[in-house]
Amino acid sequence: MFEKDNDDVQDFDIDFNANYLDVIDDTIAIFEVTNITTGITLDSSSQSAGVVKLWLSGGTTYNQYTMDVIITTSGGRVKVQPIKILVKS
Repeated sequence: MFEKDNDDVQDFDIDFNANYLDVIDDTIAIFEVTNITTGITLDSSSQSAGVVKLWLSGGTTYNQYTMDVIITTSGGRVKVQPIKILVKS
């Protein structure tokens, strides 16, 4: 679980390498971020070398938000990674 303050605009890295891509010897071809809980804003996202970076803002103090990062590998595999963000004061 990631944490942020409600006033922060912060980046979070989701690393698919050690526990997934390196094991199957594959790379990310495409990714998407879906099922974002209402109330938090995904400002932008990018991917480089097996790491998906999410820039998030907003949220209400003491609420938890979720989203899914979905990658499709060059070999055609699909991996869904649920993400949780707790907004602190």
